[in-house]
Amino acid sequence: SGFARGDLRMLARAPRHRLIQRAPSPSSSSSPMSAAAPPAHALRRGSAPSSSAASASAERWVEYDCDGTSLCALVVDAPQEVAVRGAVPAVLVAHTAIGVRDDFVLDAARRAAKELGAVAVACDLYGARETVWDAEDRRRYMAELQDRNVLLKRMEAALELAMSQPGVDKAIAFGYCLGGKAVLDLARGARPEVLGVVSFHGILDAPALALKPMSASVLACHGSADPFIPEDQFQAFLRDMADRDADVQILTFLGAKHAFTRPEKTTQEDDDAGFQYAPKAATRSWDAMKRFFIDDVLAQD
Repeated sequence: SGFARGDLRMLARAPRHRLIQRAPSPSSSSSPMSAAAPPAHALRRGSAPSSSAASASAERWVEYDCDGTSLCALVVDAPQEVAVRGAVPAVLVAHTAIGVRDDFVLDAARRAAKELGAVAVACDLYGARETVWDAEDRRRYMAELQDRNVLLKRMEAALELAMSQPGVDKAIAFGYCLGGKAVLDLARGARPEVLGVVSFHGILDAPALALKPMSASVLACHGSADPFIPEDQFQAFLRDMADRDADVQILTFLGAKHAFTRPEKTTQEDDDAGFQYAPKAATRSWDAMKRFFIDDVLAQD
């Protein structure tokens, strides 16, 4: 029998890359994701964040290499009052189909660094040096990632970069759409330093990757009306997770479509294409991610 869709479920758990140089940081722009918030993971329960918690963390663009492809990630340092206490996690943030230069993704990384008390790394899956608005360009970049071993290697390259940052001793990851698929593949890679991943309206499927028991816990935030995840594909994803002895929670938002976290997805054209912003789902999924990482994944490490 198949798994019922829409439930919050638990399924029972049971290559090195070379950093080549640092690139200068461009000026950043604001987005709806850029609300200030305190670091949480490293603060003791009951303690109030200092006023400096709302200040911007230092950030920089860092170039790195994956099998001859030059990539460039935004690295955002953990808040200073967290970093001085010792080891901190890294949080990898994986982008959508328009690439890592998307302000939405960059501001998500900045917000995650503050709220999770982590070094954030906005991963580059393409090697593009600008936001990929052109549909032909997107298809070309995404075609390279149809080989899921290539996608996994790109995520592992970002993981190596994250683990090389001062004070980092463990990693977590989250991603949107394409990035949601990417962080799930990172979990399938079973790297022991990856403790947990969260997919926001990611592609839920069953790729032909080596079958390994997954050590990372998974939270998949999913819209029940996402047209890119048909029922048979959803069931295949659940079977794949079970076959990998994965610890999985699936949080389903009734009626939510693809890209429910994206504030700009509000036009009739978006809706007709299966994209629609859902404010409550966006807020609740972010809060669920924080609880999952802070109270579950990092608390048990």
